[in-house]
Amino acid sequence: MNQWKDRFGRMEMLITEIVDQEGINPSHKGFRYIHQAVKIILMEQDRLDALTKEVYGPIAEENQTSIACVERAIRFAIKSGVHPDENNLMMKKTLSNKVFIARLVHKTQRNLC
Repeated sequence: MNQWKDRFGRMEMLITEIVDQEGINPSHKGFRYIHQAVKIILMEQDRLDALTKEVYGPIAEENQTSIACVERAIRFAIKSGVHPDENNLMMKKTLSNKVFIARLVHKTQRNLC
């Protein structure tokens, strides 16, 4: 049980660090929603295929908002990210929410190993 708790805590910190590295402002609701989306998809990879229903839906419910508000907050956070370095996801402004989140999931998976 302790191993699982340690791994979960490490995953939480890693997701926060990776989202922060992408220049997403932690004060944006989108930061929290992106964090939650990455965590959900890490738990169940298939959910990425139905992002709106399987990921945004639970996030909206948990945060007492609508799916549209979750999607819009994530899009806004991605567009407002400002880190023009090479570690940043290239050309964020043209990435869809799905592609951006999928890349963050991949980065997190690589760093968890």
